[in-house]
Amino acid sequence: MSNISMTMRHEYNETPIPNAFIDRYMMKANPVYALIYIYGMRLCMGGGGGLSSSELAESLNILESDVENAWRYWEKQGLIQIGGSNAEMDIVFLAIPHRQKKTERIKPDNTPVTPLERQPVYGVEELEIYQKQSRDIKNLFKCAEQAMGKLLTYNDLNIIFGFYDWLRLPVNVIEYMFTYCADNDHRDLRYIEKIAVDWAEQGVDSIEKAEAHVQDSGKGYREIMRALGGNGTPSASQKRYIDKWVGTYNMPVAVVQEACDISAFQIGRPKIAYVDKIIEDWNKKNIRSIEDIKREQSAFSSNRKQGAAAAGRNEKKNRFVNFNQRDIDFEELERLELEQLKLSMKG
Repeated sequence: MSNISMTMRHEYNETPIPNAFIDRYMMKANPVYALIYIYGMRLCMGGGGGLSSSELAESLNILESDVENAWRYWEKQGLIQIGGSNAEMDIVFLAIPHRQKKTERIKPDNTPVTPLERQPVYGVEELEIYQKQSRDIKNLFKCAEQAMGKLLTYNDLNIIFGFYDWLRLPVNVIEYMFTYCADNDHRDLRYIEKIAVDWAEQGVDSIEKAEAHVQDSGKGYREIMRALGGNGTPSASQKRYIDKWVGTYNMPVAVVQEACDISAFQIGRPKIAYVDKIIEDWNKKNIRSIEDIKREQSAFSSNRKQGAAAAGRNEKKNRFVNFNQRDIDFEELERLELEQLKLSMKG
């Protein structure tokens, strides 16, 4: 818990909320962050700038972590300065520029919010406050409970609320994610958490983006790119290959990944052209599963063993096998054997 001291370097007779703040800052900020900033200014103007972050959070019925994260956010925006220590935080409100250059246009900040390295741990009371004060959070927990098919524990609630507070995913996107995972029979929360982190890193912050991301994931772009040794979105050329493998040839993603592994084993790396040759061959042989690949490899190995055994039998078919092999005139050998047979008949 931090004690917060707030002051201003400018004076007003009222709590000022300039249009510049609304147009340029508030519209693209987390609503809770905007609320904290405005309430902080009100406290400063009323002479009540000294209070703890927990007291401020309690006054607004929000999380204490939201308070501290908000101040860091506004510091990055250049609207406040933070001094002091973690225990005694000094916040100075700076003047908001009222004008902007004519060539400057207001643009929404589409950069995904970078979450903290570690997920915060929320207290029982904090989670209860959010459920009571926010219908969206209450419905989110209910949606997660239905999707997972079980009653949520305190640890479950902590992780799920972290999707919203820590990863900054919108509630409707999180609900869509839970429904998507349940439809694909993925109900383990640790698995769902990995999906949530991936969506946050990819900037999936709307239903439209979530639907597009799910569609791409269904084609296996990300999984196949990882198997090829790459990351992220495939290039246009790579996408054509993947579309051919998964779309035209109807190869499961797991089969394509196996082809990548074979390429890596045989030539040292999963080269996309080499993988393409493997999959083309499998398509001609109607190989469509890992089991088909194993049968093909087993048959190939068996044929090689039979060939080697046959070669061994050929080597042992005559009495000269124990001698070093050299070029032999078989016609001359046959003539000598006939002569030996004639001599034995005369004797």
